Amino acid sequence: MLSSTENTDEGSIRRVAVIGYGKIGASFAALFAANGLQTTVYDPRPEAESLLWDTIERTSNTIAAIQDKGCPTSTYTVKFTTDLTTALEGPDLVQENSPEQLHVKHPLLQKIDEIAKPSALICSSTSGGEKTSAAAVSTAMAFYTRIGKKPIHIQKEVEGHVANRLQSALAREIMYLLQEAVVSVADIDVAMEFGPGLRWSAMGPSMLWHLGGGQGGIGHYAEHLFEPLMRWYAPADPVIDKQPTERWVNGTKDMVGTRRFEDLSEARDDMIVKILQVKLQN
Repeated sequence: MLSSTENTDEGSIRRVAVIGYGKIGASFAALFAANGLQTTVYDPRPEAESLLWDTIERTSNTIAAIQDKGCPTSTYTVKFTTDLTTALEGPDLVQENSPEQLHVKHPLLQKIDEIAKPSALICSSTSGGEKTSAAAVSTAMAFYTRIGKKPIHIQKEVEGHVANRLQSALAREIMYLLQEAVVSVADIDVAMEFGPGLRWSAMGPSMLWHLGGGQGGIGHYAEHLFEPLMRWYAPADPVIDKQPTERWVNGTKDMVGTRRFEDLSEARDDMIVKILQVKLQN
């Protein structure tokens, strides 16, 4: 995330520019529009315009259901342009979503910094910057919270996103269990869906460990239970060769059966919406 020396107050962010209209940019555009923000979408490909309203139509009901906002798409203020200068005429916040290639990102961010107004908050969907001010971070986190997201503050640069790193630890353990023929793919999914996955949708792991410690809480858990838990992981990174990979792919295909991709996606999204609705009520 980048910012100029002038600061934009979170409450004053009313106009946004979405730079780059891939999957991530499409999601941001729909989210901003659903929250009543004047949204300008930039992409150098003219054909991206035809995808814009399709995406908004498909996602608007989901966003409205999660945030309990009956905001019809007819009220959305959204524009599309293939001209970067036009997109950067006056936005309070710029959401950059270009491909993860430095030879693309660097010159693009330089142009954004040159064209956007000095007080504009320039945000990236993936990358921070060493010169990002504490005020810029605070403003961005308050803004994303206001529009219904749950931002986290990354305090040190590491490879990969935090959530993806947590998922990768789980993926390594899954591949190890398959490599050792401990359990089937289907039973791994059952164990996760109706075990930790179910609890994780209610609370994060540290809060759950606190409850796992009983009346002694997290202190009791750390003293008596945490050390054995740390010895249960795969002793080494699994070898991702043909055999366990085929077992994983074929086992997953067996679970999918004849169900269509679209039906599975819809079922997943409906369940996530219901879970989020319950969490927002609590």
